[in-house]
Amino acid sequence: MRATPICSSPLTVKFLGDFKIQVDQQEISGLSTLKSKALLAYLLMEGKKAQARSTLAAIFWPDAPEQTALHNLRQALMVIKKAFDQTGCTEELFLSSREAITLNPTLTIEVDALTFAQGMEELFRWMDGPPRRGFPIRRLQSLIDLYQGEFLPHLSLPDTNDFDDWVVLNRESLNRQAIQGLSWLLQYHENRGEWHLACPVAQKLIRFAPWDEQSHFRFIQCLLALSHNSAASAHYQTAVQYFRNELQVEPGHFLNAAKRSIEKATASAPAASSFQTAALPHFPTAFIGRARELDTLEAWIADPHCQIITLTGPGGSGKNASGRFSGRAAGFSVSGRRILCFPGKLQRYTTDFCQHFAGTGYPDRTKSGRAGRTAGLGRTTPGVARAG
Repeated sequence: MRATPICSSPLTVKFLGDFKIQVDQQEISGLSTLKSKALLAYLLMEGKKAQARSTLAAIFWPDAPEQTALHNLRQALMVIKKAFDQTGCTEELFLSSREAITLNPTLTIEVDALTFAQGMEELFRWMDGPPRRGFPIRRLQSLIDLYQGEFLPHLSLPDTNDFDDWVVLNRESLNRQAIQGLSWLLQYHENRGEWHLACPVAQKLIRFAPWDEQSHFRFIQCLLALSHNSAASAHYQTAVQYFRNELQVEPGHFLNAAKRSIEKATASAPAASSFQTAALPHFPTAFIGRARELDTLEAWIADPHCQIITLTGPGGSGKNASGRFSGRAAGFSVSGRRILCFPGKLQRYTTDFCQHFAGTGYPDRTKSGRAGRTAGLGRTTPGVARAG
């Protein structure tokens, strides 16, 4: 099989809100034709499965005779090859034969649209599954940050309906996932009374779903909770104008409810949320670092088979802060759950305690300062161990 050169460094692909492909932090800029750009995007999204040359030719050159379309396909692939050659690449992007083309499976290719879609599908399964403890907030936030705009916003081929239909289908699917993810994230902050964090999430939700009255209502509620009554009133007027001028409809239930809320609003502080978090200390400064450990803790907290979690490490390495931060982020309720911290003087009792409570479910979270002596409790990662 013939191959198209590419660098051994990871290929970073951005299709959400932009079109940008980088090899070793060097952007590919030599795609001189729109068809070659569209073909590359299609193959990066779909190329893990072999794509027949005849099918690709029919998608991108539907009105041309078959032999002409196949010739155009070879020319487009040559344009892609030259674009990557300009970066000094030596390995292969495509594995190609006379019949089909596929991505080189040995390469590391990071496509933001695929990462986002796969991550959201995992969260949908998590939400639809049996009740679990905690909430995968860090995972959700990372996915929302990845979604910077609609899929391939400026790429269209007027003479190829099949390609444009493919773009629209992917765009709508990804947009629906982003809207649902933003709604989950907004609800998370609403339940915790974190209105300063909820406001930008609500704004982003409106950006991707301006036609959704409830999104406008929730944003207005955030503004009112922060006593930004003037801003809430201004946004209400903007929303009403949008629905009347762009959608040709009158305000519905949620906008009418928002109007009543604005009329009743006062400068007093918002009512306390009914959600209660565990009695964990607040942080006077931002929590920085420990991303890998926090991701691991989040997954283990949500796992109903995990009964005990032990954090290990030398003094001052951040065990207390990591445990508190993970507990607060997971949204522990004060009823039925406890997080215990063992000071250094109780280290010698930690193992017996963990073994005693490992199967009881209460207390079901243990944090220990005991360094490097928890392998018997279950699987471990650097600084973190669990028992299930």
